[in-house]
Amino acid sequence: MTSNPRRILIIEDDPDGRADLRKMILSGSDRRYEFSEAERGATALKQVQENANTPFDCILLEYQLPDLDAQEMLAAICDGRDLPPSPIVVLTGSDREVGRELLRGGAQDYLGKGWITPESLTRAIENAIDRFAMLTKQRKNEVALRESDEKFRSLLESAPDAMVIADPSGQIVLVNAATLRMFGYTRSELIGVRVEMLIPSSARERHVHLRMDFIAKPLTRTMGKGQPLIALRKDGSEFPVEIALSPIALESSMLISSSIRDISDRITNAKAIEESESRLMLGVEVAGLALAEVDYTTGLNHLTTDAARLFGLAKSDERWDIIFDVSGKAHYMGSRAVLKEGGHFISTEPSIKGLLMTILTWPLSKSGQIMLAVPSGDDLRELIRLYEAGKLKVTIDSTFPFEQAAQAHRRVESGVDHGKVVLVN
Repeated sequence: MTSNPRRILIIEDDPDGRADLRKMILSGSDRRYEFSEAERGATALKQVQENANTPFDCILLEYQLPDLDAQEMLAAICDGRDLPPSPIVVLTGSDREVGRELLRGGAQDYLGKGWITPESLTRAIENAIDRFAMLTKQRKNEVALRESDEKFRSLLESAPDAMVIADPSGQIVLVNAATLRMFGYTRSELIGVRVEMLIPSSARERHVHLRMDFIAKPLTRTMGKGQPLIALRKDGSEFPVEIALSPIALESSMLISSSIRDISDRITNAKAIEESESRLMLGVEVAGLALAEVDYTTGLNHLTTDAARLFGLAKSDERWDIIFDVSGKAHYMGSRAVLKEGGHFISTEPSIKGLLMTILTWPLSKSGQIMLAVPSGDDLRELIRLYEAGKLKVTIDSTFPFEQAAQAHRRVESGVDHGKVVLVN
């Protein structure tokens, strides 16, 4: 298969010189060549611009032209770029200092006119093309690497969690803005120091061993899920964190990425919910409300004291396996999956189908007890009528503000002959 001809631009003001160069190139190699020519710098620059989409394979540049010298031509062709659009070989005298200046200016090679041969000229052209191709590829790789690095840093900076990247020795090499806000340091204060500076001194020695274990088995993992880890701010204050560790593999080494999340609010909210639930249950117990809770997923149940008394069940500290069918639409057999042996199936007035299913299926299993509670709408309406008519009064033993729930609870435990103990919020 015949290769495409090399496209060569010869910039030389002497017509005979251009002819000699063409002859030497053609005789110095079996490769095919296609020539373009220019005798002035301005004309050559115009040709370079016109061929910007399909640059010349090589440019032969005479050092001294009528309007521009080689240094000026190199500056104009490069136009502020590291590399010209095509490799350039400059034809000059034997001054090596000038040659070095030309190479720094963007030329790939230079040849002294007095010692050019067909072989040396074609070899210089081919070598210049090969070096230029390698440099172009290297520049592209550098640009791609720089863009990738900038993208990585941008993603790191935009992460909502603190991101700390350290080398295997624990030395911090990169942090994001969230890290600075969380720990109170500046970026320069963190880069280059050991990551152990971000944890209390009492845990630093153990952390070094944990870090070495992670390096030995670098697997993505989350730390602080069960037992929160403690981090240390610049001002000396400590706070609970959750950390996700990830290895970053490099060609010859590894970095460790730590995503750090402050879970102070999560713990505070969990405690607030727990306290709120405790206060609610205390209020329910003090108010004498019959309340039953059933979790159909776990099968765990809870009865208040009055609910247990209402259904004739002993109250203890353990959770009861009770299914309380408030709507009356379930039946015993369909509830056995979440009813432990000896548990209780409690239902209000069931539907005919549910009642029949319960009656028919219960003898097949002795795993639980069935209790039916039949509500009466007429009774409730009569109670409402009597209350509105002033013939029925609610008896109150005592009233406590909600802040004194503990005193109210002790009042109930001390024994109340009649009436209710009321909490007022």
